[in-house]
Amino acid sequence: MSFHINAWEEVELLIIGKTDLVPMRIEQSISLNIPTLDGKIASFENYNDAFDHSKNSKRVNLIFIEDNDYDAETIQIVENLSSHYEKTGFPCLFLCYYTNTPNLNSFKSMTKNRKFIDYIPASDLIESDKIKILFEDFWDVYVDKVKQNILSDDQEQSFRSFLNVNTSEELTRLERT
Repeated sequence: MSFHINAWEEVELLIIGKTDLVPMRIEQSISLNIPTLDGKIASFENYNDAFDHSKNSKRVNLIFIEDNDYDAETIQIVENLSSHYEKTGFPCLFLCYYTNTPNLNSFKSMTKNRKFIDYIPASDLIESDKIKILFEDFWDVYVDKVKQNILSDDQEQSFRSFLNVNTSEELTRLERT
C-alpha cells in the first residue's frame, strides 16, 4: 500500500547511532527520498545531544536507533528519548538498525516492546533505491502500532460497534426522508 504524500507530515524523526557518519548518511538519504520529512529529521552520534534535542523539541515521535554496545540498554535509551513526546498521550515508536551483524538477543528483547517497528540493516536506510519501499512498509506498521498503543482491542471494538450502530441509524433515518 502506498501512502499519501502528506502521510509523514506530523512525524519528527530522531536518528541516533555511534558508528561514525551513519546517522547523518541515513538522514541525508531519507531527506532526499521522502521530501515530506526533510527538515523534520535530526541525527546524532551522541546520546546527550539526542536527549537535549528531544527534550527541547517535545515532538520526536519516531526514533531510529543503532543496535550497538551502549552503556544502557537500547530500550531504555528509546524510553528516555521518547518520554517528552509521550507526555502528550501519543506513543513514540522506534526502529532499530544494525551496521555489522544482527544481534539476535537485541532483536528478541525489542520484539517484546509494543513500540518496536522493525530491525533492519543500516545499508537499507542508506541506499536510496530501498528507502521509498521501506517507508511505505513502515507507514502501515506505524499506523497500526500507534493505534495499538492508544486503543486496546476492546476499546477499538467498542468504538467500531458504536460507529456502526450510529451509521445504521443515520442511514435508516435518511431512507425515510
